[in-house]
Amino acid sequence: MRQIWQSRAHIDGVTFSGGDPFCQPLPLYHLARWCHRLGLDVMAYSGWTLEELRAKPECRNLLNEIDILVDGRFIIARKTLTMRFRGSSNQRLYHLKHGEVISVE
Repeated sequence: MRQIWQSRAHIDGVTFSGGDPFCQPLPLYHLARWCHRLGLDVMAYSGWTLEELRAKPECRNLLNEIDILVDGRFIIARKTLTMRFRGSSNQRLYHLKHGEVISVE
């Protein structure tokens, strides 16, 4: 598996999405750590807000491994095509370092 990732120079990160990655925090925490050891960035989408995720003790380790987080539910009434990586205007894009917010878009 490691050789597959290393042989693909155009890959610089992975994204956890679909369902909600934070419903499976422990296995994805281990996968995120492995990705970081390979030099890959880790991005995740969650329907929960950052505040809600921080209130879940089981999600803290995974949050510490996420570099970019898009939080909040997709709301069709707030649909937008102009915001980078987001589908509705209520969603926020965080740049994180060890679970702490570096910047918000």
